[in-house]
Amino acid sequence: GTVSNVNLTTNMVTGYNPTQLGVQTLTITNTFKYTLSDGTQIPDTKTMTYEVEVTNPATAITITPPTKTEYEHGDTLDFTGGKIEVKTKQITSNMVKESNGRSVNMAPTASDYINNEVSKTLVIKYKENNVTGTVNYPIKIKNVVSQIAMSTEPTNTTYNIGDTTYNLAGGAIKVTRKAGNTETVNIQDSMVSGLTTTTAGTGKTATVTYTNDGVTKTTTYTYNVKDNITNIAITPPTKSQYNHGDALDLAGGKITITYASGTTQDKPLDASMITESDGSPVNMSPASYGNTNKESKTLLIKYQEDGISKQENYPIEIINDV
Repeated sequence: GTVSNVNLTTNMVTGYNPTQLGVQTLTITNTFKYTLSDGTQIPDTKTMTYEVEVTNPATAITITPPTKTEYEHGDTLDFTGGKIEVKTKQITSNMVKESNGRSVNMAPTASDYINNEVSKTLVIKYKENNVTGTVNYPIKIKNVVSQIAMSTEPTNTTYNIGDTTYNLAGGAIKVTRKAGNTETVNIQDSMVSGLTTTTAGTGKTATVTYTNDGVTKTTTYTYNVKDNITNIAITPPTKSQYNHGDALDLAGGKITITYASGTTQDKPLDASMITESDGSPVNMSPASYGNTNKESKTLLIKYQEDGISKQENYPIEIINDV
């Protein structure tokens, strides 16, 4: 009935592996010896088991922030290059918060941006086994361009074949950024491509390209190229001698129009194109004649189209016949 305590020693314990993390079942074995009255010793071996948990507590934590520090509005944080180094070599997921402890906001409102940038410092904190590591993670969020569209087309969208300069005055694009705010940017020559005038046509497409802070967006607008007139030639009528009171005979007369494409077009003369040399209406019934009963005069043929004017003399003789 006597109870005595036996100190536990390491050689009594089996089943322990100090390099294996987790729960282990250990066995304790001890042999007790009883001495009889005649001096005989009787051994009595006893065993028992119990569970222990082997842990590897952290003694230091080092946090390396992610490599990327510049983001666009609404981006997801990129943790590439970031890591948590626990002295025990155990690595777990990052915990990132705003500096005030709130959840990270990667989509600030438009009013939060200054010059379309927001700089902030996030906090990465990791705790394990009562050891806490904290590091600041400064980032910059950029309110980049999300799309562009034509705000107003250039005042002039019609050109002649062969034009090499283009008047883009009045043209502007609407720039929308990721935070939803917009701005208007005037179109410059360097922003326009695809505007060619080698051939005539309507509804041609020019591309406007806008690049800001490494982000490029495009939009389009339509323009026209006309086969403009480069020359007008007038051929007077064949008939040059008339009798008193005759009507003008326009046969053989024509207007020849040459276009920038090299094509030509003939148009018939019209009596409305012909006047006296002083611009008055043609008089084919003079009030008087000289001794020869003939009057010679030079009529004037005028034609204008597409801003180009041409005139040609048309000499005739009117006979005061019997």
